[in-house]
Amino acid sequence: MNNTIKISSADFIQVLSASAECIRKQASYIETLEGKVETMERRDSAEKLAHTMHHKGIDSDVPVEKLAERLEEMAAQEGAKFNNLRDAVELVGPDMGTKMAHLDNAEERSGVGSDDLNRYLMGQIG
Repeated sequence: MNNTIKISSADFIQVLSASAECIRKQASYIETLEGKVETMERRDSAEKLAHTMHHKGIDSDVPVEKLAERLEEMAAQEGAKFNNLRDAVELVGPDMGTKMAHLDNAEERSGVGSDDLNRYLMGQIG
């Protein structure tokens, strides 16, 4: 028993045309979604980096939201520069952005210089 369905060439052309239109719509929709996902991932990366920078004392005078906006713009325009910045921030320890070193002059507190010249310059001799 042969169960073949015969369709006319006009019907076949109509099916092909409809399927091509459907595929174009799906491709456009997928492209739109990919763009939205890319934007969301870029924003998420920028926010994470902004919070990390604040935690480590880098640009802590700028609000996190503003910093995230600037970083997101940088990521959109110059992705490599953003990636380099993110790598550099990972190398920075906590509070290194604000406190580089602390000098303690124990000699000045005790009133004892290391030699006569230092004591003279400090006003302790003369």
